[in-house]
Amino acid sequence: MDIAKKNLGCRLVVSGNKIEFYEYEKPIYIDYDRTHTVTKNKTEDSCKREDNLLRARQCVRRIIWSNLEPHSKFLTLTYAETQLDVKVFQRHFTTFIQNMKRNGYKLRYLYVLERQKKRGKKEGNIGTVHAHLVVFNDEYIPHELITKCWGQGNIDIHMIDGLREENGEKVKDVGAYVCKYLTKDAELEWGSRSFRCSKGLKRPQEFKVYAYGEIDKRGLPNYVCENMEFYDFIKNSSDITYRNKSYFGYQLKDGTQYTNSVNYFQANKSSNLIIQDNEVFEEIE
Repeated sequence: MDIAKKNLGCRLVVSGNKIEFYEYEKPIYIDYDRTHTVTKNKTEDSCKREDNLLRARQCVRRIIWSNLEPHSKFLTLTYAETQLDVKVFQRHFTTFIQNMKRNGYKLRYLYVLERQKKRGKKEGNIGTVHAHLVVFNDEYIPHELITKCWGQGNIDIHMIDGLREENGEKVKDVGAYVCKYLTKDAELEWGSRSFRCSKGLKRPQEFKVYAYGEIDKRGLPNYVCENMEFYDFIKNSSDITYRNKSYFGYQLKDGTQYTNSVNYFQANKSSNLIIQDNEVFEEIE
């Protein structure tokens, strides 16, 4: 076995009290530089847009998980008058943030852009821009002040704990709830501008477990993994709430087509665990 070959065996992403685990059936060889040029076609461009949307939703979800506080709020900023230009919205939003700061509230936020399609059908246009906003400030902010500082129309505001789906059920995962507003149309029109967040927000931590080795002559994985005790301890100490298995294919350096799968687990982190720099600490109360 050639232990010089470096592969990605497992990884975990910690976002606040949420942990995601990725376990690859065949560790992915990553210890090489690409020597060929990738040519794109229309099908690949379409797949790329799908991938961009998935990554954007993943990013939004993880940022929300990392920053939620007990008194976080969910706001929807709307216009009284028709407003189709996203650049105008961005100027109005900047003014809104400045107004809030002048009144003593420096907002920590993430917003997702969307067009009001139903309103657009009535008005005969593509739909007025509006934003769904998560405010992470763990403090009471008067509704009247928020409305005054926005000054462009109505504001719908909900405490995160009281947020409900259209069928009346309580929202269990705010990150996933906000992601549904990040649509294919929004990604196609605005790309990376489909969502924005304030500076200084907490970001998820990613930890990787590397495997060294190769596929043996029988076609079976033959690897030595490092830091598996670290990975297994965290997984066994967490409350798994969701699991999924997906398959994917890719091309190796020599042009060989390869099929692989990944087991994905989503879990709630044990409240007394502190994870840092590939080390786990148990917090003593």
